[in-house]
Amino acid sequence: MWGHCATLLVFFLNITLDEPVLLPPQRRPVLVSPFPALQPVVLSYALEEILAEKMRSILQRGKARDYYDVWRLLKEKAGDLNIPLARSLLARKCRHKGLIAPDPAPFLLPERLAEAEAYWERDLSDQIAGGLIPDWKVVVGELAEMLGTFFRETACE
Repeated sequence: MWGHCATLLVFFLNITLDEPVLLPPQRRPVLVSPFPALQPVVLSYALEEILAEKMRSILQRGKARDYYDVWRLLKEKAGDLNIPLARSLLARKCRHKGLIAPDPAPFLLPERLAEAEAYWERDLSDQIAGGLIPDWKVVVGELAEMLGTFFRETACE
């Protein structure tokens, strides 16, 4: 018998049949676990593939959470990312969806930013631990700078 768990644990699992997975999955530790002694791991996309997917998502749907995820990845994981590889993956994923591999401008179109800003608080309030949602204008300013760097470092395929 496993006993009674006082907390309901919920997680989301996205399954896609239309997106090519271009890099081998990586084993990553589960960061929050009710069973820390077990040290569970999950198979996950490589960080470069997550970044490429999120960037491609911005070009197709421009959701607030995609902007947030790209900002966090570039801000907090830049040192762990192979940027030329991520850019190459982005180009391949864009081609797969019939999109042109971009430069920073399409990510920062005023109409795309206005839509994401309109849903910023609502869409992120349940997704960010502690509810500390960063200021939209700060995120966009930093993201514009980071995207410039992302697209400057070596030519894309």
